Amino acid sequence: MLENGEEKEEFELHQFQRNRYFYGKLMTVRDFEIEQEYFNGKRYLLNRLIHGKGILCGFSSLELFPEESGEVKIRFRDGGIALDILGREIVVPVDIEKKVMTLEGIPFKKQELIKPAYLYLKYSSVVSELVRAASNPLSCEEVACPNRILEDFEVIATFEYPAENENKKLSVSCTACAEADEKVFFAAVNDDLSINDEESSHRHFLQTRSEEAAMKTSATGVVYFKQPTVNSITSPLIDPKLGTGPIFIQLGLETEENQILTGFAVSGVENGYSGLQLQTIFDASSGKFNVQVIFKDESERRSIRVRWWASRADTRYRTEEVKSDVTLTKYRFVSDPDVKVKLVENGLCESGAKNCMESGVIHGGDHYARIGNDVALNGNPKKLAEIVREQQNKDETKQLYTEWEVGGGWVLKVENFDSTLKPPVVEIKLKFEEQELKSFEVSKGDLITYCEDIAGETGVPLFVTYIDDIYIPGIKSLIGREAKVILKYTWTVSKNFRTLD
Repeated sequence: MLENGEEKEEFELHQFQRNRYFYGKLMTVRDFEIEQEYFNGKRYLLNRLIHGKGILCGFSSLELFPEESGEVKIRFRDGGIALDILGREIVVPVDIEKKVMTLEGIPFKKQELIKPAYLYLKYSSVVSELVRAASNPLSCEEVACPNRILEDFEVIATFEYPAENENKKLSVSCTACAEADEKVFFAAVNDDLSINDEESSHRHFLQTRSEEAAMKTSATGVVYFKQPTVNSITSPLIDPKLGTGPIFIQLGLETEENQILTGFAVSGVENGYSGLQLQTIFDASSGKFNVQVIFKDESERRSIRVRWWASRADTRYRTEEVKSDVTLTKYRFVSDPDVKVKLVENGLCESGAKNCMESGVIHGGDHYARIGNDVALNGNPKKLAEIVREQQNKDETKQLYTEWEVGGGWVLKVENFDSTLKPPVVEIKLKFEEQELKSFEVSKGDLITYCEDIAGETGVPLFVTYIDDIYIPGIKSLIGREAKVILKYTWTVSKNFRTLD
């Protein structure tokens, strides 16, 4: 494959071949090229099929400025790494400067920026370091040949809106490679050359753990407090190397049995344990934070180890911060002392960012965004859906025998009671306007969550209910008539959304 990617047929599924060495083998240019192509090709194959296309890290600190001629340049303050759709790595060093170009290869000028422009990275390669060839098979003249290939990149500016599912993975055969868009979107720019944060949030980060993970990067560590002499003690500033905020911090107390008791903390929110409190104090300007331990009683003072996790907010859903006209509301079951800790898949955290962590793993959130009687989908105040039902308190329950028309087209239907399992299990199906959406096998204490892509938002929670109890009579003949599921804290919104300008 050529370094500039022109021979895209090489990305079709094919068998790899490598050099076989033996004494006396005459190595030609072709042999050395095959050596490079073998390792590059396998790496590109894994990149594009396992990870896909998108940003791995960086690109959070950008500076654009015009030259005297009006041509725009960009400085990458923190650098970054991205993968294009062919699996090639685009490595951007810290503080490197690049001229912004158009798709036609013409320098982009500030006066052309009459509306938000979208910046893309594009892999390119350049040859350098001319050296004299020892021999030339074509003639007897001395020939100067490029000695190095620099894997470089271009910055392209267009008014083309970034496509959805930017980080899609290609099929094994990669038949789409010939028409694939090699550009990787990384930022949107306003007409004053400032970064448009809202539009930039559409860029897709590649996950290093799983597609379900909703945090972009994470860091962890342990703070060891040795025999504190005062009840309130604070660690030095900790730098998780995630850049500036918003950053979400979770603290856990490591016990003598190597168990970790955890709680979620954001910028000074306290987490209570028996005999002490843990809290974080976050400095958004530096991206550093303190871990603080407060003992409630003199007799509880002891050496302790505190595990911390820090993660950046998910920018895919444009809910990094609480919007001024949005009220964050807890799901009702959160404040019920009889309900063990439950998190709604794709729910919002206390900061308004999507998803929370538990024991260092992302599960969901415990808040939703509300404007009056409407829910802001994924916290976006411009996309609203009316609340259809919300069971207000722990005394408001629904006894489900066979079917429940919840409202707004939502229907819950019991398919089967299984009393042979301990605890009993019930199969429940969720339908919307006669269309079956999802089937759940639940037992007492489970939480049902249904999410859907709607109104241009990804993974929006639309239906939530809590299984408070399951009653199955001992007489088999009565199971079909008397068995029931008791539901609490049912919460659902309409699928008829409206979009505000």
